[in-house]
Amino acid sequence: MGLTTGNLAGSVGKSFARALGVQVKSNSGMVMFDRGIIKRRWKRMNAGPLKRAGLMTRKLAVQSIRKRQKPKKGKSGKPSPPGTAPRSRASGHPMRRIFSVSDLFNTRETVGVLGFGGGGNAVPGLHEHGGFATRRLFIKKETFKHKGTKKTTGKYAAKTTRTKAVRRVVRYDKRPFMMPALLKARSKFPELWRGSLTRAA
Repeated sequence: MGLTTGNLAGSVGKSFARALGVQVKSNSGMVMFDRGIIKRRWKRMNAGPLKRAGLMTRKLAVQSIRKRQKPKKGKSGKPSPPGTAPRSRASGHPMRRIFSVSDLFNTRETVGVLGFGGGGNAVPGLHEHGGFATRRLFIKKETFKHKGTKKTTGKYAAKTTRTKAVRRVVRYDKRPFMMPALLKARSKFPELWRGSLTRAA
């Protein structure tokens, strides 16, 4: 490396240099960098910051999903405007079941929603990226029964409402909530890893 002993002392310090596995050869003034130190300590130095980064992203994503206002009787709730985070029908709705999970090597943190089926057409992905999916919808149909007597000819009894299940192709507008949370949390990530090398020593 092109670092001299003077540059090393002024930029990273002795304790940080030892944590990095940096060795100084007094006879040549050169700095040797031991990559094996990083490899051996990678799991310890990365585990804590990576987990905190995932939990931070998860928290922001959950907070962005607000509870939908209670609709009037016989009406469906109003969805959120396209381009904003989706709304939850209740505080315990699966859209708020966002988890953060680390892999075995502490090199990746997966943050996402659990509790939905549908494969590639799962609701969280459709909200995040938009798209089309075939869904089972329940449509209310009103019918009127004729009384059929001479006295009431031409008049109808009270209407009867029946619910019929149909399959329709539904369009989902983009309502991202995971990527905005990641972009918002990303600026704070460097601070999470500050001093992780020395703490793992």
